[in-house]
Amino acid sequence: MANQEHLDKLKQGIDAWNQWRRNYPKITPDLSHADLSHADLSRANLSEATLNAVNFSEATLSEATLSHAYLVETNFSHATLSGADLSRATLSTADLSRATLSAADLSRATLSAADLSAADLSAATLNEANLNNANLSGANLSGANLSGANLSGANFSQANTDGCIGCPPMKPTSGEATSANQEHLDKIREGTDAWNQWRRDHPHIKQPDLRGADLRGANLKASPGSGFGPPVGIDLSGADLSGADLSHADLSYANLSNANLSNATLSGANFSQANTDGCIGCPPMKPTSGEATSATSEEDT
Repeated sequence: MANQEHLDKLKQGIDAWNQWRRNYPKITPDLSHADLSHADLSRANLSEATLNAVNFSEATLSEATLSHAYLVETNFSHATLSGADLSRATLSTADLSRATLSAADLSRATLSAADLSAADLSAATLNEANLNNANLSGANLSGANLSGANLSGANFSQANTDGCIGCPPMKPTSGEATSANQEHLDKIREGTDAWNQWRRDHPHIKQPDLRGADLRGANLKASPGSGFGPPVGIDLSGADLSGADLSHADLSYANLSNANLSNATLSGANFSQANTDGCIGCPPMKPTSGEATSATSEEDT
C-alpha cells in the first residue's frame, strides 16, 4: 500500500512534490495501489518510485519523469503521457490501453504482457524495449522507433505502423496474399544445401516470402563446414516467416539476421548458434560459456 506521508506530499502539488524529491533524493517514494485517476501530474518527478497497481486512469502525466519506476499492473488506461520519460521503467502487465504516449521515451522499458491496445505511440521511442507478449492491437505506432526491441509474441493486429522503425510488416488484408510464395516454400523443403544455393543464385531476392509456411519439424540444420570451419547454417536472412509454424524445426547455425518471425510458432525449435541480429520475433539468445550463443523458444520456458 502507498506510504501515506508520500501520498500527502504529492497532494500538495507538483512544485512541492518535486522540491521534496530534490531535498530528499535518497527516499524512494511508494505510492503503490493509490487511486490517482484524473489527477494532473504533468512534469512530476516520479523516477524510481514504486507505483505498482496505481490507478492512473484518465490522469495527465505529460512530460512527467517515470524512468526506472516500478509500474507492474499499473492502470494507465486513457491517461495522457505525451513526452513522458518512461525509460527503463518496469511496466509488466500494465494497462496502457487507449493511453496517449506520443513522443514518450520508453527505451529499454519492460512492457512484457502489457496492454497497449489502441494506444497512441506516435513518434514514441521504444528501442530495446521488452514487448514480449504485449498487446499493441490497434495502436498508433506511426513514426515510432522499436529498433532492437523484443517483439516475441507481441500482437500488432490492426496497428498503424506507417514510418515505424523496427515494427513487423503488417499482414495483408482485404484479399491480399497471406501465404508463402510457393516457389520459395518448395525450395526450402529441399533442405539447407539446396536453399542456400538458391539464395546465391537469386541475390536479388532479399526477403524470401515464407509467411504462414508449415515447417513443423523441418530439417533445416547446418551442413558440415569444409575443413576445420564451423557448420554452414541455412540462410534465412531477411526472410519473412511471420505466422509460420516452426515448431521443432532445427535452425541451429541458421542466419536469421533481419528475418521476421512475428507471430510464428516456435515451440521446440532449435536456435543454437543461430545469428539473430535484427531478427523480429526470434527468442532471446541464452548465454553459454560466458557468451550469448544459443537460444530456445520462449514457448518452452
